[in-house]
Amino acid sequence: STLRDDDASLLIRTRDIIANVQSALRSHTLRPHLHGHLLSTVCSDALLLLSTLRIPRQQQHQQQPAATDSPFDTCLTILSTLHAHNCDILPMHFSAAIVCAHEEGRYRDAADLFASWVCGSDVPMVCGSAGGILEVGLEAVARANGVERVWDCVRELSMTCPTDGDVYGTAG
Repeated sequence: STLRDDDASLLIRTRDIIANVQSALRSHTLRPHLHGHLLSTVCSDALLLLSTLRIPRQQQHQQQPAATDSPFDTCLTILSTLHAHNCDILPMHFSAAIVCAHEEGRYRDAADLFASWVCGSDVPMVCGSAGGILEVGLEAVARANGVERVWDCVRELSMTCPTDGDVYGTAG
């Protein structure tokens, strides 16, 4: 369909933008300590855009044989770039990457990223403002690891957001 063709085109263009950002970082044209806000904004916008793309799996691998040929792989490239340059990784960044992995059926990747965010990240999950990412993340955990791991995440969420414990089905 046209929409999916447009999404594939947007993916290619977004990858090109991120490649240009990485090149500018390598050449020191773009400096995180001077241009941190610009870098964060470009990366945030790219992650948000990637989380809205819907590209069939077979089409993802036919577009280009590049190492990053899916929205989720591109999200990982962006997160790695931010991390490598000591830039803040925000909750929205995690959310976008988790949504991409989930949409691609990469439940293990989505679950691992969600669990690392919930259980081991310095990036806080802000209670009450996480939107639908809790459902997406917990579904990915269930699909990848089974119900027992979901409960581990729920317990961790309850400790992170003790007043919201009832939302997650545990005593708060």
